[in-house]
Amino acid sequence: SFFSAAEGWGTLSQTRRGKRQESAIKVVYGKLMLRELTLRVPEGVSAPKATAHLANKAVEARVVVARGQAQLAFRQPVTVAEGQTLSVRLSWA
Repeated sequence: SFFSAAEGWGTLSQTRRGKRQESAIKVVYGKLMLRELTLRVPEGVSAPKATAHLANKAVEARVVVARGQAQLAFRQPVTVAEGQTLSVRLSWA
């Protein structure tokens, strides 16, 4: 999928396998600043474990699920620069 924001654009991909979901936001042009990220999760998921990485470095995030959506709140705002990918993995029991 394609996204466009105030200062950049790029792609979003998402795959689910079993009890795991992986999402990737790649900035193709410009930059993208995020404080939060909301991702749809399967019905019944209530307490997923979340890990996020930017340029192979861990990014701290807290996750809360409501109405089929996982909302990740980053401890510090995350800026994804041109050519970088923010990867998020959610897993649940």
